[in-house]
Amino acid sequence: MNLVFLIGIVITLATGIPVYNQLRKTHPRGLLILFFAEMWERFSYYGMRGLLVFYLTQHLLFDQKTASSQYGSYTSLVYLLPLLGAFWRIAGWVCAKLWPSVPCYW
Repeated sequence: MNLVFLIGIVITLATGIPVYNQLRKTHPRGLLILFFAEMWERFSYYGMRGLLVFYLTQHLLFDQKTASSQYGSYTSLVYLLPLLGAFWRIAGWVCAKLWPSVPCYW
């Protein structure tokens, strides 16, 4: 095994174990679950961003221009669809306030 890799593991454990013990004692239990859920969400998102163009060009045999445009579409939709959802929710709230007798299923 590589010596640098082994030293890295030892240093990580030496610094990580006291931090983990402090987290267990002073923070609420749900915070650790929230942290790991957020970590895996970010890991999957950035992993998908990193592998999408590679997968499109190597396995689906897209050309570089088409794969890059698909990557741009994916990235833009990740940021724009929550805005569309927020607009949809606000429109439903306004509909319910203006016309309380009409069912607004937005």
